[in-house]
Amino acid sequence: MKENGNIDPTLRALGGRARYQMLQIIVINVGCFGAAYQLLDNIFIGRAVEGQRCAAPTNTTSSPQQLGDLDWHSANITYGKCSITVANANGSGEPVDHPCLFGYQYGYRKELSFRTEFDLVCGHKLLGGLVQTFVILGQGVGAVLSSIISDRLGRKPTLVGSQLGLFVVGTIIGFSPSYTILSILKFLVGTFQQGVVGTMAAMCIELFPMEHRSLQPLIFSVIWGMGASSMTLFAFTMRELGWRYLQFALSAMSLLTAAIQLWYVDESLRWLMANGKKEAAMRIMERASRVNGKKLTSVLQTLQDSETEALHCEPNSITPSST
Repeated sequence: MKENGNIDPTLRALGGRARYQMLQIIVINVGCFGAAYQLLDNIFIGRAVEGQRCAAPTNTTSSPQQLGDLDWHSANITYGKCSITVANANGSGEPVDHPCLFGYQYGYRKELSFRTEFDLVCGHKLLGGLVQTFVILGQGVGAVLSSIISDRLGRKPTLVGSQLGLFVVGTIIGFSPSYTILSILKFLVGTFQQGVVGTMAAMCIELFPMEHRSLQPLIFSVIWGMGASSMTLFAFTMRELGWRYLQFALSAMSLLTAAIQLWYVDESLRWLMANGKKEAAMRIMERASRVNGKKLTSVLQTLQDSETEALHCEPNSITPSST
């Protein structure tokens, strides 16, 4: 078995779009669940702030007795969204605005969203939306790195490794002690997420001969939609538990997917052939032939014919005629 760049005839002999290929493409695209969860979960773990206002001191005896030059006990105090307005009780002088010296209060428990837990409001409001930007930046890096790694190490190791990376980083996010750590981890989430999506696309395209490749976008879109929609069920059932618990639950899907794909998904036959992995390619052709009810001898004959044709087409194989 020689290295062969065109294995479409062999893929057609294996059934083209038969049972083996359809099972493989479905299990490969199951990775959409974990990838969609980690890409879109900021909608739920960073839910919008409700009922925001400056908090009052919990203990006035230990709080500052003066706000600016106004006496705390003889002042009219208004707690706004981003400032505390203080005016003298007798109405003299201009009201003075102060920052929220005692933190913030919200319409729900602070631990239900990282926006409220890290007080990403008022002057820090834009930081809440910036988290998703870090994910997108990570995707750009992941798109480059995953293509290089998958070409060198193989499609399956890159896919399963990216799934495990999503699980590990996603789980650590649930322990984030600060916004800075959260942002760095979200960048890594984007890197691994693109590793999953990019490798999935390559594996599914390489699974079929040219005429059947249009099937991949359809199946991907359906399963991606199912994954994104199912995330709302997690968010609804866990809506009172806190954003960290929801993050743990969503990250666990990547671990489950990695286990399924490690067990069932085969390496890309096209990649194996291009890299001279003879024994591994033979095992996959045997399995595909058995599942599809094809004769392995016929598949191997097609492969041999393709290799012979490719050999005859090589410029170095043409012997110049004598003059």
